[in-house]
Amino acid sequence: RATAHGGVTGDEVALRYGARLSDALAWRVYAMEIDRDATHLSSGARRDDAATKQHAGFRLDWQGASDRATVQGDAYQGGGDKSQPLAATVAGANLLMRWRRESADGSNWQLQGYVDEARRVERVEFQDDTRTLDLQFSQVPALSEDHRLIWGAGYRRAVGNTRATPLVLFDPAVKTLSWGNVFAQDEVRL
Repeated sequence: RATAHGGVTGDEVALRYGARLSDALAWRVYAMEIDRDATHLSSGARRDDAATKQHAGFRLDWQGASDRATVQGDAYQGGGDKSQPLAATVAGANLLMRWRRESADGSNWQLQGYVDEARRVERVEFQDDTRTLDLQFSQVPALSEDHRLIWGAGYRRAVGNTRATPLVLFDPAVKTLSWGNVFAQDEVRL
């Protein structure tokens, strides 16, 4: 698939290609570029916030008799150039892996892991680098046709590093946050 369009606010081009390697394995890749023109204030004055963004990624899906797995990732960069002070520069990448198993009795479980790194630079307001790790597990045990239970747990950790600018200082500059979660949902048909 290839698409392109343009207009008074900017242009966008995108390419995507995928194929099956076998009955059980499929893949795809994509790339896109966005070019946004500067915006204007209600007075008609031009703002210096024109920006571009390049984005590319892939996905790989595998399906066995009782298992399914997905691996996908993205990378991007963009923003304004140094002559455009109002447009932030951004960059990042992520990777997701998911494995799901279905049992003959109707039960299933899923395990998912995700890592992400993102950078945003606002020349005046703030400059931030964030790394995130996320793990999730869920299970649906086989109980009965009229009783369905879903339960799971997860953990996320994010480390943010925000550098000082002439106007903004974060204290502390480096912050680590951790979240844990446990959930259960029980459905009974009466």
